[in-house]
Amino acid sequence: MKKYMKYASAILLGLLILTSCEDENVNAPGKYSVADAPTSGTLKALAQAHGFRMGNTLSYSDLNNEQKLELIKKEFDNVTFGYEMKHGAIVKDDGTKDWSRADAMVAWAKSNGLAVYGHTLVWHQNQNATYLKKIAAPPVTEFLGPNIVQNPNINDNIDGYAQLNPNPAGGCGPRIAHVDAGRSGTKGLHVDGSCSAITADDYWRVQIRGMLKEKMVAGGAYRIEFWIKAKVAGTVQFETREASGGDAQYKTFNATTDWSKITLEFTAKGTEDAIAFDLNNVNHTEYWIDDVSVVQVLDGPPNIVQNPAINDNIDGYAQLNPNPAGGCGPRISHVDEGRNGTKGLYVDGTCAAVTADDYWRLQIRGMLYQKMQANVDYVVEFWIKSGAAGTVQLETREASGADAQYKTFNVTTDWSKVTLVFTAKGTEDAIAFDLNNANHTTYWIDDVSVKQYVAPNTGGPSDEDKAKIDNAMQTWITECVNHFKGDVHVWDVVNEPMADGKSGLRTSSNSDVDSEAKDIFFWSDFLGRDYALKAFQYAAAADPDALLFINDYNLESNPAKLDSLIAYVAELKAKGAKIDGIGTQMHISDPKSYGPIYDMFQKLAKTGLLIKISELDIKANVTGKETVTQIDLEYQAAMYEYIVKTYLQLIPKEQQYGITVWGINDGSTWLNKDDKKYFFPLLWDDNWVRKPAYNAVYKALE
Repeated sequence: MKKYMKYASAILLGLLILTSCEDENVNAPGKYSVADAPTSGTLKALAQAHGFRMGNTLSYSDLNNEQKLELIKKEFDNVTFGYEMKHGAIVKDDGTKDWSRADAMVAWAKSNGLAVYGHTLVWHQNQNATYLKKIAAPPVTEFLGPNIVQNPNINDNIDGYAQLNPNPAGGCGPRIAHVDAGRSGTKGLHVDGSCSAITADDYWRVQIRGMLKEKMVAGGAYRIEFWIKAKVAGTVQFETREASGGDAQYKTFNATTDWSKITLEFTAKGTEDAIAFDLNNVNHTEYWIDDVSVVQVLDGPPNIVQNPAINDNIDGYAQLNPNPAGGCGPRISHVDEGRNGTKGLYVDGTCAAVTADDYWRLQIRGMLYQKMQANVDYVVEFWIKSGAAGTVQLETREASGADAQYKTFNVTTDWSKVTLVFTAKGTEDAIAFDLNNANHTTYWIDDVSVKQYVAPNTGGPSDEDKAKIDNAMQTWITECVNHFKGDVHVWDVVNEPMADGKSGLRTSSNSDVDSEAKDIFFWSDFLGRDYALKAFQYAAAADPDALLFINDYNLESNPAKLDSLIAYVAELKAKGAKIDGIGTQMHISDPKSYGPIYDMFQKLAKTGLLIKISELDIKANVTGKETVTQIDLEYQAAMYEYIVKTYLQLIPKEQQYGITVWGINDGSTWLNKDDKKYFFPLLWDDNWVRKPAYNAVYKALE
């Protein structure tokens, strides 16, 4: 006992200072010393004497940890599953349910006389977002890069395709040919796999390589499409690969006796500059191939300019006016004075033969690699500067000049970014810079972009999608509550509904989380403020006798959030929600900062609802260290005692549901990360020895 006493005076002084500085209602614990661990009695026995419950957490892996299980059985009377009852743990990607882990944990708890606290039915995290987004995914526009196959249509020749196997110089001779029997009456590629010298059925023994214009991008998602038919139906293989055969990836597909379109998806390694058709099988038959496409699936609209960066050359750009064969000669060149030190396109508009000021008299065309889509808005952007400031013009058009649309813009003597928007007619495969004016000056152009305009999604979900998500919530809650009915008599129905900061209802727009993650889904984005109302209604309908809680964190440190939650609970109850209690998690980050804890309990008591401390832990140090000092442990213990005593003091006995400590020993806390920051937040140390914090809780309950 003496080894703890030397810190008591320091702690008392610190607490008194905190009391005087922060809030006159914050009462520091009385004279505090951590006694030697009690030799008899348990936390659950002391809590039960007060008429409430003392709980801890349980995970599926804990079922193999006998030491932890023995402590839980001895010291606690109920368990909350950290993950295994949540949507993400039970609902699979196809919507089926796997209850096995949760069932095993419930069975263990029942066999050892522990109650199970259901946690949690609706949250924005630990959801199977993959499944939910299949039900009502926001509309997504698919964006594809250019087709990088050297000879995709195979109309004029079979350049870019080569027979690798069987070796044409061997007994089989050439087996590929350009034929009239392509798809839709065009020409195509014929592959004869009927050589009698091939007796094995390995796919690669009839192998046709097709070259790409450029290497695939490492990590890029690619869609490969082609049309194929076979004389005899069977399974064959497709590769993405280096031309030499390195870094190959394989996928099989079925070829039928009718033309069929094959679609395959690959994630590129970054070295692939070729594809291959591996067409041998037991049939040793013939094939016809046409319209081959390899495109990257992009996150956003692609830039459809053939040569956007203009770094390596000025291919794709042509001087139309003045006619280079006329008196002015060539007026465009590739120069070092591009933007940001790169190369760019230089246009000399000073030809003395041009005297009129019509824009088109100095005209540079840039080609697109695909046509614009009719009635779609396109954003045209580029950087430009000139020898003299003035007004010039840009066109979207066919390469021939037909279907042109025009917009003027101002150019200055400094590099400036020009942004123009056009609604396409659907025939445009080029743009043109019309750069003549009264100045007859010079221009530099760089970084040219033509992309589809994508409007921000501001319309919200459709009524149909709202109904689908509402039904998914009702199905999940009903099935979950019914599955555990009789074994689980109390539920966290809604978890963490309030935003941080100035608070209000939590949505994806005010939450600092990755909304694209596979376990993140905001029910509130679809169902609005009433998502929680619906959740409570569905839970109450499934089990009218169950106690239903709402649960949130930082209520002890963020008064605005606390007030928002209490107001939201009142709103829900006024709309008919059955809400029996409020859980305050109380993950305490600073053991010396008592803040508005006292006020929180007062406000919660005034709701008249059951109040639970639902996930209690207290960091022994704020920043995380590999070791902990004895004085850190004493401050931590003082905070544990203060919280328990204040709960007992301010929450009326009939409203005291209980306290759950969020873990057993320091080594297994959820707070431990891989960066060697350790916070020692629990009641037992890594060696399963009671800490001063345990004794403080015990003392507070006595």
